[in-house]
Amino acid sequence: AMPLPPPLNSLDDEGAATVTADGQTMFMSLCRRPGGVGDCDIYESQLVGNQWTAPQNLGRPLNSPTWDAEPSVTADGSTMYFSSTRPGSIDGSEDLYVSYRNTDGSWTPPHNLGEPVNTRFNDRSPFISADGKTLYFSSNGHPGFGNHDLFMTRKLSDGTWSVPVNLGRPINSYGDDVFLTIPASGDKIIYSS
Repeated sequence: AMPLPPPLNSLDDEGAATVTADGQTMFMSLCRRPGGVGDCDIYESQLVGNQWTAPQNLGRPLNSPTWDAEPSVTADGSTMYFSSTRPGSIDGSEDLYVSYRNTDGSWTPPHNLGEPVNTRFNDRSPFISADGKTLYFSSNGHPGFGNHDLFMTRKLSDGTWSVPVNLGRPINSYGDDVFLTIPASGDKIIYSS
């Protein structure tokens, strides 16, 4: 593995990144950048040739004065799921939110996914699968084996989400299981434990 060169990386924190299916747009969490909205914000970069452009802060209403991070976009780049501690989060914890891209490229005000997905504890590191209807995430608020476990929920026909299902053993452990990604083929899971 080799670090991506500036302007993507800096001496500060760069977090979870997601790339659209065409490989041309990256969304990432960058923290304490000049001109940021909050502590950590979500930024966008375009691949031009073989070089990524300087990250652009997606601004408000997507970002808030608090912590907004860990984006995951649908294959077509039209919908973004992310974790935030913004006002409206249950008990001020990390909750999962969704925002939709407008035709002008801006993003709609984020909507809290609410229960049964979010809990009064930390629900984070979302990953939306290639089908756009299966959402994986990490939580320490749903029943599990240890600290953060990995869960799966499906979008129902009425737009609500099913009760999250723990991915079980051997994937989950007594420690923290977070930050997952699944290729479009669906034949493997890559995560941090």
